Amino acid sequence: MLGSFLAFIFGFGIYGVVSEDRPVSFWENRALAQKPEVSLESVIDGSYMSAYEKYITDQFPLRDGWIMAHVLLEKLTNQTYINNYYITDDQYILAKPLEYTANQNIDVSIEQMNRLGETAKNAGSELYFFYLPSRIITLEEMYPDFMSKGYTSYSKDYLFNGVTNEHIQKFDLSTELIKNYPLEERKQMFYQTDHHWNEEGAIKGYEFIHNTLADTSSVVKSEPFNSENYSNVCANNLNFVGSYNLQLYKLVRNHHDLACHYVSNKLNYDTDYTIYSGNIANKAVVSASGLFGSKMNNTEGDINYAEVFMQDYAEINIVNNLKVQAGETSRALIIKDSFANAVNLLVAENFAHTSILDIRYYNEMPIEQYIQTHGFDTIIVLYNGETIFNSMYNFSGKVN
Repeated sequence: MLGSFLAFIFGFGIYGVVSEDRPVSFWENRALAQKPEVSLESVIDGSYMSAYEKYITDQFPLRDGWIMAHVLLEKLTNQTYINNYYITDDQYILAKPLEYTANQNIDVSIEQMNRLGETAKNAGSELYFFYLPSRIITLEEMYPDFMSKGYTSYSKDYLFNGVTNEHIQKFDLSTELIKNYPLEERKQMFYQTDHHWNEEGAIKGYEFIHNTLADTSSVVKSEPFNSENYSNVCANNLNFVGSYNLQLYKLVRNHHDLACHYVSNKLNYDTDYTIYSGNIANKAVVSASGLFGSKMNNTEGDINYAEVFMQDYAEINIVNNLKVQAGETSRALIIKDSFANAVNLLVAENFAHTSILDIRYYNEMPIEQYIQTHGFDTIIVLYNGETIFNSMYNFSGKVN
């Protein structure tokens, strides 16, 4: 018995030494920590040990197998949360709400957002902050009464109410959906197994954004939103796999989620848009069909949110050829998280030139400098209601 145990431990250790580190986890849908570089400074300030601990945790031998076993054990023992997710009777996966307040961190986000208002004002730019609907908040009634609602809704309200710069036009779409649609209709706006909104939620969100810009912007010259101008395109032969279900190792059988997105009937994105990956000066032109719905033409297999809509890119620039040919010069900047990937091409219909930045990946210059360098008529922040932490609001480049 002892010999077998020692052999297992020894073999496990050898496996950990000889196996290659993985860059990403397919099941967790995220990048995994890599072995940190050691330096005297990082050892002294403790950052090396912190980074190394994350590296060991992420690269632990057979990590996926251990997590899968843990998920199955929690299911077999009827735990309320399975890997921090609650599965409803109708097979919706709900994430555990935020369990703590993060006011000190959010205060930095608020300061940066208000500061962006001053940057926009000084640059002569309109600034819109559309707080896109949080799934946890918008579907909060689905959580059982015995379950704590946590601090997700509180944190969203704390940030939104703290944005007080008068130059910022702000809108809370979670509140708008809750106010205007019953729960059963709201459920149809989100995936059953993913944390994002689906095509129905995205088109409702875009309708609100479009009409707000048309009604209040001095730049946008668009007619009111008309649903007949958009078509819902679906790939019914593909199996949508949501981010939540991946983290449950496909524990939930998907009966609801479809691979669909809305496109404009008035534009051919491949010919009417010229799209650049990165700065236009780099001349890295990409096709709209390769950027948007990259796997929608597949004949079989799995597909995820980013493949139905868009991957996250550090910088995208879209030239609306129709507006340019008509002599229009309007320039917009979208600062976004992944929720905006479902509406980026729709918003770009309203401008001659649209730049799109994702602060998680863009590091060439601070956002404030980017605004001052390029000059925009309209700046639009598209963050979902769970995007609260200061790393996403580091517009000045000065947040540690």
